[in-house]
Amino acid sequence: CNKTYCLSHASSHPCASTSRRDRRAVVCPLCSKGLALPEGQDPNIAWDFHFNTDCTQQKSKIPKCPVEGCRDKLHLSNRFECGQCKRTYCVKHRAPEAHPCA
Repeated sequence: CNKTYCLSHASSHPCASTSRRDRRAVVCPLCSKGLALPEGQDPNIAWDFHFNTDCTQQKSKIPKCPVEGCRDKLHLSNRFECGQCKRTYCVKHRAPEAHPCA
């Protein structure tokens, strides 16, 4: 048949066709690329290979506040750009008096 099934039901669906071709794939959760799985290959191995070779959306490190001793991560909701030095700081260090403004 030409119907599409998930990985769990691909081999056990009630198909009238006797010549079924195993065509499975996994989708990368980071870049949404479909990865073809050769018959019998572990999906984890295919994704690991993709992640280490050609995944375009590998997780990047979240930047931290540049003030010495501050470990706050600069997320979208707590990052502020200083109007004078144009650097990005956390909520506590957003004022020019709270950071070494150059």
